[in-house]
Amino acid sequence: MARPNTLLFALPSLLLAVIAIVVILMASGCRPTPPPVSQLATPKATASPTPTRVPLLPGWKSASVFPNSELIWFLYPRPEGLYVGTRNLQHGAELWRVSEHNGTFSAKIFAKGGLVDPRHLDLYGIQEFKGYYYAGTFTPETNSASILRSPDLGTWETVFTAESGRDPDFISFHVFQDALLAGTYNLDNQGRLYRSTDGITFQEVLNMPRNNPYVWNLLFWDRHEWAIGRGQMAMYYTDDGVNWVPRNPRADDPVNEGGRGGAAVFRGDLYLALSEGSDNCLLRVEHGAWNEQAIPCSQLPGSEHQDGAWSLLAHQSDTAECLLVGTLSDDNEPPKVYRTYDGATFEEIYQYDVVFGRWFVSALQRFGDRIAVAVGHGGQAAAELLISNDNPCSGPASA
Repeated sequence: MARPNTLLFALPSLLLAVIAIVVILMASGCRPTPPPVSQLATPKATASPTPTRVPLLPGWKSASVFPNSELIWFLYPRPEGLYVGTRNLQHGAELWRVSEHNGTFSAKIFAKGGLVDPRHLDLYGIQEFKGYYYAGTFTPETNSASILRSPDLGTWETVFTAESGRDPDFISFHVFQDALLAGTYNLDNQGRLYRSTDGITFQEVLNMPRNNPYVWNLLFWDRHEWAIGRGQMAMYYTDDGVNWVPRNPRADDPVNEGGRGGAAVFRGDLYLALSEGSDNCLLRVEHGAWNEQAIPCSQLPGSEHQDGAWSLLAHQSDTAECLLVGTLSDDNEPPKVYRTYDGATFEEIYQYDVVFGRWFVSALQRFGDRIAVAVGHGGQAAAELLISNDNPCSGPASA
């Protein structure tokens, strides 16, 4: 007599066990840690589909396309040109310089291959401190990001590496009270802030509360230095860089679930970008009084297919000051840049001319008196840099 197949008898029991585990996890509300912004991309670069071109608004020109780079994380202006830090998922992060001569733009690579290690896939920064330039990395293979420094933006060395194995990004930098501050993304959902007085030795001075995996912004506002989280948008301030005090906007308001992206000080008030999970695009915090106002995306005309704001830049001309807002697009819609002179009325001044997938304005920066706009997808080459033909804040003197 043939022996029965015991595996067939075991299968119902195994199936019941799997179902029981799934039910328990759902009942407990167990959720995985959300992926970092650095992983908006797929784990490796993929072939780009054929894009759909739409008319580019007048007043803008393409300065450079980076065919091997999936994203531009920062733009750093210098008199000799604009330095561009890019993501390269195959060969490591790169640093470029874009310059202009007689109306023609050129791009020169300054450092590649992750600058010191091809496992560094993204580059963040740059911050000048005590004669050196500092930048941070995204290093997912080890989950221990590094802080790099250079005397000339061409030759780089590692000065500090997070040892926890839980911090794959050093993503924000700022100098305050003669010390360098550096913020991380943390896999345990609690971003960390480090401080150094010599640029070599770093000590942890702040650990964000749960659901704030990033120390996304570091800036000086309203007489204090601020560290701003991403997630539930925790905010801490300090007067010495060592002791940090919590001051969270709308601590019990779900608007903070959408806390993500840039920050800017405009006309004395603090503006925070919101996206994904909120119907609001901006949160304005009034200086001095701490009055808060959420600005819904509906105030940005034509934003029905935008998932919120991502990058912010306060800019000015000889006659006016304005706030520029770069967006994160919905699927198959181009990202946009909006302008406001008063923080309440917004108008569209730029729309990207490539439509496929989900793109966003990853960085805004000054290029002389003009504006540079970095646009990328995150997981598909190629990122692009565009420059305005004139100053977009050249408004009326009364604005």
